[in-house]
Amino acid sequence: MKNLLLVIMSVVVVLSVSCRKHDVRTMWISVPEMKNQACADRIKSALGKVKGVSNMLTEVNIGDRTVLVTYESTLMSMKNIEFYIAEAGFAANEVPANKKAQAALPESCK
Repeated sequence: MKNLLLVIMSVVVVLSVSCRKHDVRTMWISVPEMKNQACADRIKSALGKVKGVSNMLTEVNIGDRTVLVTYESTLMSMKNIEFYIAEAGFAANEVPANKKAQAALPESCK
């Protein structure tokens, strides 16, 4: 009986320690084609629709052409976020822009 209780307690401890409910991370993404506020707004809009990305904590720096993204890593990975930006028509870090989406950008973002 004592051994059974010890095994049950060990399992409970292992499960409670190994299960993460939240893992919020922040990363900078280079977006070389982000030239102005219209481009930044398009990127923020695209990321605002992504589950796991905090739109309120997404910041853009047009001068440096970077985007600071806060995201829940248990729901979304950094590479997925880069692909969402690429699908909006902008290269993100090493991920090239979707050519069709890039062609549909307003002239000020080309």
